[in-house]
Amino acid sequence: MSALLSSQETYSRAQRATAAQLRAVPNSVARMSRIPFLLVLGLVLAVGMAGVLVLNVTIQGQASDLRGLQKRATILGYQESSLQASLDQLRSPTHLEQEAQKLGMRPNPHPVFIQLPQNQMLGDPAKVTGKEMPAQTFKTPSQVADEITAARAKVQADQKAKAEAARKAAAAKKAAAAKKAADAEKAAAAKKAADAEKAAAAKKLTTGGN
Repeated sequence: MSALLSSQETYSRAQRATAAQLRAVPNSVARMSRIPFLLVLGLVLAVGMAGVLVLNVTIQGQASDLRGLQKRATILGYQESSLQASLDQLRSPTHLEQEAQKLGMRPNPHPVFIQLPQNQMLGDPAKVTGKEMPAQTFKTPSQVADEITAARAKVQADQKAKAEAARKAAAAKKAAAAKKAADAEKAAAAKKAADAEKAAAAKKLTTGGN
């Protein structure tokens, strides 16, 4: 019992010593001011909006440049295709034959070959007139245009001649009809005059008889 009481007294003294060392903490806690926080938040939002705006303008500018480059690439592609087509046309055998004919060359069905080491001529050379191979005689665009112009002029001349012939035929027909009408009118006048003479003669005979 004495040991238990001694331990309780020791525990009570320890509690009183601990209670003497403790003190109350004030309830008021220092609060952070809201104005700096709002200012920082607004600054962050403004910087973010400005960044988004700059990024949007940059993207639009790059998109416009991209469209311009794509349009230029398309135009250059068309030009390349046109130049390639012109080059293929210039390389064509038909164009080469046309250019050769412009220079006075004509296809020769009698080729002649020369053997240089032996200095011999193979084949019989013959003068050509250009009509030996009509299937390989090509006309230049200017010649075709001249032929078309000549054909149109001939057609117009034929039409003009036909129109002139029709006009002359109509004039002759009209003159014949007028002559026929004049002859008929003269005949009618002569008949009328003859009838009048007959009537006058008959009247004279009648009067003389009375």
